[in-house]
Amino acid sequence: MSPARAQRTGHLDEDRLIDLAGGLLPAEESRPALRHLRECIDCEKQFRTVAIEWERVRMNDEPVRIDGRLELAPQPSARATRRGRRPLLPILVAGTIAAGLLLAVLLVPAPTLDAPIPWRLPVDQTYLRARADAAADGAGNLATALDAYRRGRPERAVELLSAAQVPERYEALREIYLASALILDNRPGEAEPVLERLEVESLPPPWRQMAQWLVYVTVEERGETERAAALLEQLVDAPGEVGEVARAERERR
Repeated sequence: MSPARAQRTGHLDEDRLIDLAGGLLPAEESRPALRHLRECIDCEKQFRTVAIEWERVRMNDEPVRIDGRLELAPQPSARATRRGRRPLLPILVAGTIAAGLLLAVLLVPAPTLDAPIPWRLPVDQTYLRARADAAADGAGNLATALDAYRRGRPERAVELLSAAQVPERYEALREIYLASALILDNRPGEAEPVLERLEVESLPPPWRQMAQWLVYVTVEERGETERAAALLEQLVDAPGEVGEVARAERERR
């Protein structure tokens, strides 16, 4: 929900809910927001969905470049934790496991059987992480770009991700989503040099498999069908969404 629409309807907008779930709001703002949640079923339902995604962020690592090596990042701390306040999440997330599944970014229906399935990579956890770390690590540019990506605006995401100045530890993530946005914007040829810079095979799973999917798409679009088929076969048994997409793609071919 946009901030303007939220203001008209009296609901909390999505950014406010994200900050509340991550413990990023100061006390003078969080208290009235929590009171509103107790009285508004719609906002309380949306908040549960956002809160469980924060829990998934705490439980999952992402690749960052440290001293020239790609490693799994340590778990981020929300500003509330850094300030010494008790995080809101352990209190508010109980009973929300099912709601969290609603945020999974799955398949976008393919517009044609002549092209690979246009899969948008899972992005909510990465967006929330970058948003939480924006003040401490200067990752605000990345969060803004990922917001465009998750809203299905690949052209805008390409523009923002190309221009984003991010800390070195976020560079691998920036390039993964830049390559994906280029492919979704029907520019697979421009994604190839990005993937070459990324050193796909050095990425930790599941990011390696997601990047391998992007490589598959560029090879398939280039018409190298035998190599593309071999790349796809490496992904059909991958866990999670990557495997699901690869199996669906194999059926399409």
